[in-house]
Amino acid sequence: MAVNGGSSAPLDYAYLADGSAAVVTGLTPTTGPDSGGTRVTITGTGFAGATGVTFGGLPGTGFTVNPAGTAITVVTPPNTVGVAEVRLVFPAGTATAPAFSYQTAPPVIDALSPDQGATRGGTTVTVSGSGFVPGGTVVTICGRTIQASEVTVTADGSSLTFRTPACAAGSTTVVVSTAGGDSGGLTFRYVSRKLPVTGDAVATSLTAGAMLVVAGSFLVLLTWRRQRTD
Repeated sequence: MAVNGGSSAPLDYAYLADGSAAVVTGLTPTTGPDSGGTRVTITGTGFAGATGVTFGGLPGTGFTVNPAGTAITVVTPPNTVGVAEVRLVFPAGTATAPAFSYQTAPPVIDALSPDQGATRGGTTVTVSGSGFVPGGTVVTICGRTIQASEVTVTADGSSLTFRTPACAAGSTTVVVSTAGGDSGGLTFRYVSRKLPVTGDAVATSLTAGAMLVVAGSFLVLLTWRRQRTD
């Protein structure tokens, strides 16, 4: 710049990527659970300078772009069920990519308590995990389906309880199902016992009765010994 016959020192000017050169040719996969965690690959050209990807306005994690600017990998964030707009983020703008569809995630079961019960059924089992839906969760055990009306789910969807049906002795698989799909299976063992096992509906009353019998026997023995002493 010239001022009164002179000139100023030159100033650097940086052009920031605005995404206008980006051309997206693919996004894989195009669907995933609403819990997030799906690794997505976006292919195309002109991705150099990209700094992130958003899904329905929410930033993905684990973002990487290859040196050639032709491939991006990113992990989806949790989001509501439905179609989410996907945008590549650049320092001075964004570029549109194909949409990503969030679907209801299937339930996950982590543990059963107890994991065994009497063959006659009636054992109250607590299942811990995630993705359980109050009023919309069924349990399959020993080839039988425990309907949603007989399954109690906590408000946060992390635990449920049900009562086992009668079944032959041996191991069987417990599966939890919602509209989002089926969980993996955990093993529950049916056992034949005269004494109740943990979780039996009659366990408490029988245990109390057994304690009374023991206490009564002790008193009889104590009385007998006193009579012998006298």
